[in-house]
Amino acid sequence: MILDIDMGNTRGKWRLRTAGVIHQRGVLDIKVGVAAGLQDFYFKANLAEYKIEKILISSVLDAERNAQLSLFFKEKMAIVVCFAKSTASWNHLKNGYDHPEKLGVDRWLAMIAAVHENHGACIVVDCGTAITVDAIDAEGNHCGGYIAPGFGALHQALFNTTLIPPVQTAYSHSSAPGLNTSAAIGNARLAMLSGLIVEAERALLAKSNGSQLLLMATGGDAIQVQRIRPDALLKPELVLDGLALFFETSDQVEDCKER
Repeated sequence: MILDIDMGNTRGKWRLRTAGVIHQRGVLDIKVGVAAGLQDFYFKANLAEYKIEKILISSVLDAERNAQLSLFFKEKMAIVVCFAKSTASWNHLKNGYDHPEKLGVDRWLAMIAAVHENHGACIVVDCGTAITVDAIDAEGNHCGGYIAPGFGALHQALFNTTLIPPVQTAYSHSSAPGLNTSAAIGNARLAMLSGLIVEAERALLAKSNGSQLLLMATGGDAIQVQRIRPDALLKPELVLDGLALFFETSDQVEDCKER
């Protein structure tokens, strides 16, 4: 039994699996703090009822909170957790960063899962607290990406000033210019997302000799991608899938160290 965790800054996704079977999945909330969030997760998921042998983690948390993660599972379950890390390459996928280890591990794992499923050129979009867009060519070269504020952060930034009164906005289904203030704000979010994807595609097409591009979307707001691009393939567990693939490589397991 393996516990996979994709940990963001305030919440994470998790799943319990054996070979080819997902037994449980859910959300782990740490807005109340890492220790309290993990304790709540431990009891609600009934982890004590399972014979868990490995805990694999993708985490964007800082070193202090990662240490709290490690300590919790060591004390509660006597398991040393394994943290994934960004590497220079994985199979035929090549990290495009000047310093590969500085690429966000969640982005790296999402790309691993994407190239495992699709052997051609692709764009990977992760819509969460931040929006990330990464381009991978048909040869498995990571051609770079974009990082932008997520929809929630964009909304907060716009109204975090006394100069603009708060306006109630719903999620939009259009990127066209809005004909009222609410639509103008809501549609702008999709227009910005569309622009990021278009620019990534333009850069990738120049390197892909006209090969077809696949668009994959993950994250809490992934459905927004499909609203502007119906051809987008939604993959809610793309990072978790990449996490599992990353640790299937024996040397990564051997390099796994407690934080």
